[in-house]
Amino acid sequence: MVFCYFAAVLPIWRFALPINYVASYIVFLGLFFGMIGVFVLHPSFTLPAVTTFTIKIGPVWPIMFVTIACGAISGWHSIVSSSGTARQLESELDARPVGAGVMFVELMLALFALVIAGTIYASPAEYGAAAALGPGAIFATGVAKFLGVLGLPTALGRSYGSVMMVVLAITIMQLVLRFMRVATAELMSDVSPIFKNAHVGTFVAGVLTLLLIMTGWWQYLWVLFGGANQLMASLALMLITAWLMSEGKSYAWAFYPMIFMFVTTIAALSYTSYTLLSKVAMGMVKGEALVGNTLMGLVGFFLVIAAIALGVEGVKAFRRYLAAWPELNRKAAAVKV
Repeated sequence: MVFCYFAAVLPIWRFALPINYVASYIVFLGLFFGMIGVFVLHPSFTLPAVTTFTIKIGPVWPIMFVTIACGAISGWHSIVSSSGTARQLESELDARPVGAGVMFVELMLALFALVIAGTIYASPAEYGAAAALGPGAIFATGVAKFLGVLGLPTALGRSYGSVMMVVLAITIMQLVLRFMRVATAELMSDVSPIFKNAHVGTFVAGVLTLLLIMTGWWQYLWVLFGGANQLMASLALMLITAWLMSEGKSYAWAFYPMIFMFVTTIAALSYTSYTLLSKVAMGMVKGEALVGNTLMGLVGFFLVIAAIALGVEGVKAFRRYLAAWPELNRKAAAVKV
């Protein structure tokens, strides 16, 4: 928390940027040589591609589309790019290669993790036994296997994989607290100007973070993260669509993915929240789990209601811009010429 405090209050180029710069080498080198190891070893997928339509956490649709697959689409990245990445660019012209580049790298990281999960265990039973140790242990074991092909000792490879996980976690955590401080200032500054103070906002964010950790409620909030994250992505696409319409530009490439992600995330959050609150209603949980399921179930439904309200505003904007779109498109074409 002390580490994250400095990241939240210091200028981003004085703390977060150099830390992330150094950390990037650790992750990039592990990913690069790990992927070379995959091609050298050329493993076969041992786990079945399909099991059942409904798995432990829910049906394939919508749950599969709101797993943490940030290399494909991510609302978290839309927040990072607007309030973090933009401050680290030397020129606006760098936005496209940086934005596309980091999403490509995260895509490759996701594929690497998928290859690890699907190839290093001979059967679902072995994978299940390893899963009990947590995803970090699975990832570290996989990194050790593929770096081992290139001559790195197994113990050292497993340590390197663990360090990659820690580096990814701590660099994300410092940004989370920073963005939470910014959100606190935006949300509460009208109530009291004191929340504009970076130290006050960081203190509030830190206290809420510690509350989630010490009570154990974070594990119930985590089940909502996928849906909430991808919901933000659909809302980001909604804003992009509205802007493209207002500029008379082609908007279909953002509009149709937005529709799919909006419907999917609403369904996922509704399903997850209903599941959490059903356990409470049926008396299946007690103590910490009772409080955690109740709070996060209500948070999930709140997100659904808020998203629908924003969706209604989005539809109004779309209608307004579509009515004027032929003229806007004509002007845009004239300017381009």
